[in-house]
Amino acid sequence: DKDDALKLAKLAALDQLSTVHVPIAAHRQYRSLVKYRKTLVHRANRVQNTIRSLFDQQGLAIPPGQKLGRSRVWKRSQNTLNL
Repeated sequence: DKDDALKLAKLAALDQLSTVHVPIAAHRQYRSLVKYRKTLVHRANRVQNTIRSLFDQQGLAIPPGQKLGRSRVWKRSQNTLNL
């Protein structure tokens, strides 16, 4: 805002603004990719847990650590549910 701009202008005039390190673009991009991957992993885990919950509500067990998708557990459950 206006007050902050004035304060920054005064500090700049007195040469009292300290510099800050800004990583190079490649590092910022890498960090961004890592952060986005973490978001995707979180979403995938949430979806898998939702699916496990739905199976559990229907009395169908998926062994812990069993990956969902095109696994035999998924196909077996489809046959059980007559999908």
